Amino acid sequence: MAILPIDPYVIPDEVPENRVAWRPDPRRSVLLVLDMQNYFLRVFARWGAPWRELMANCLALREHCADNGIPVVYGVQHAAQTPEQRGLTRDFWGPGIPADPAEAQIVDELAPRKGDIRLHTWRYSAFQRTGLAGLLEDLGRDQVIICGIYAHLGVLMTACDAFMRDIETFVVSDAVADFSVEHHRMALHYAAQRCAVVAPTRDVIHTLASEAAAADASDLTLAAARARQVSAARREAAALQEAAVRRERQLRREALTRQDRLVHHDVVVHREDYARRELRPAGRDEAAFQTAAAPAFHGRPPYAGNQSA
Repeated sequence: MAILPIDPYVIPDEVPENRVAWRPDPRRSVLLVLDMQNYFLRVFARWGAPWRELMANCLALREHCADNGIPVVYGVQHAAQTPEQRGLTRDFWGPGIPADPAEAQIVDELAPRKGDIRLHTWRYSAFQRTGLAGLLEDLGRDQVIICGIYAHLGVLMTACDAFMRDIETFVVSDAVADFSVEHHRMALHYAAQRCAVVAPTRDVIHTLASEAAAADASDLTLAAARARQVSAARREAAALQEAAVRRERQLRREALTRQDRLVHHDVVVHREDYARRELRPAGRDEAAFQTAAAPAFHGRPPYAGNQSA
């Protein structure tokens, strides 16, 4: 029931027609590398086909993603699983990875870098009995780019599971391998028609780079627009402040003008008021005095001469 050695085959160049037109976005995606452990890879002829192309393309994806801020997650299976942990998988594939730590190790050529994430998987789908869904949510990602082995098992089942969780999935056609070229083609065709976008490594990397450049350009445009908004707001604030200063100066000038008018205005002293307040001799009958002639004058009153303006 263990996996038998796989005859060499050339990874197909042709890519099946995709049913949807999703595009991988570096701000939304995670690279998921499945089962690239010595136990699963030793069935391929080392440095032969498809091992050589598989390794080169997985490495190119990992390097591009890691260098451009795209999280890299390795799905790996435990060694020496108990029958309970293995479950029905044991009936199809036996006990799985033995207790030898070297068998469970990720192949040296693709060893995780600092910051990469390891996720222990238990079934075909990397979502089953794992925290992958929660991890994607925590990372704020809703796209998965899948590479690794085997195409019609872990890769395809994970792609289907992701689709049913409304996660856009991308299967990299020349960065996966399988038991045979027929299994390989079947997995790619099913994924392209039912649950994912299938594309070769060069196209995935090119699209990621293009989307990153577009995002950078958009960020620069937004930054420039915000700078213009800030500049306009500052100019408006300065204009309002200048208008307030001019208004304050105008109000001060008007207040000084009113004060000057109060101090230096022309005074008219009416005869009656002058007779009553200044000219009536002491003891004289006021009624008689009201008929007396009293001078009326204009200009500054006599009593104002000794007052300061």
